[in-house]
Amino acid sequence: MKNLNNALENLKKNKDSSNLESLKSSLDNLNKAWSEDASKMYDASKKDEKNEDSAKNSTNDKSETKKKKEDEIEDADFEVVD
Repeated sequence: MKNLNNALENLKKNKDSSNLESLKSSLDNLNKAWSEDASKMYDASKKDEKNEDSAKNSTNDKSETKKKKEDEIEDADFEVVD
């Protein structure tokens, strides 16, 4: 994120200059820094999803066992009350 902030500050400094090449260069640097940080955030979100999926799978295993027990047929006696 430091690179992104530095690139943004550099672009802000160069926006008022009359040098078009320095402005383009600053913008390219900002885009490159953003691309790198966005890629890191995407990778981190994928790791989080994998961790959540593994936690859900262990919970699902328990709920499936409980569901199997609930699906079993059990004989019961009952009385009809009028």
